[in-house]
Amino acid sequence: AERRVSHVPNSDLAAVADTLQVSLGLTGFPVLREREITPEFIANHDLLWIGLPKKENRLALAGDRVTLGPSLFKLNANSYANPEDVFFGVFEHPSRSGGIVGLFLPLSPGSAQTAARKITHYGKYSYLVFRSGRNVQKGTWPVQTSPVIHHFDS
Repeated sequence: AERRVSHVPNSDLAAVADTLQVSLGLTGFPVLREREITPEFIANHDLLWIGLPKKENRLALAGDRVTLGPSLFKLNANSYANPEDVFFGVFEHPSRSGGIVGLFLPLSPGSAQTAARKITHYGKYSYLVFRSGRNVQKGTWPVQTSPVIHHFDS
């Protein structure tokens, strides 16, 4: 069964979906519009959102790590609102152990293609920020849970 899918909000980003899938090595996976994606589907698949989902609860996975909006995002006390800014982040799936959810958020269609091609070079990072095709921020999310972490009662 297919376990990964990309979401594309509009035709401006359809070509970006193809570039991003190739960059991430995800060729051959379905590309769907948000209206085609059910809660059951989300619960059972890894996802790559391209652009912001219209239903805000679909991005609860970001928590307080990043603030996301259609024309801006905030990450590590930095605000990004330039049309040439792009955010890419990978998060733990909120309902499936071992699953992931990715978000590719270009603030304009014009900035998306260049960043999509470059993501493959940053494989070890949890999040990336590009401006005008140049990486301006990268990092990994802190580990929140792990089977090797144990908290002792005092």
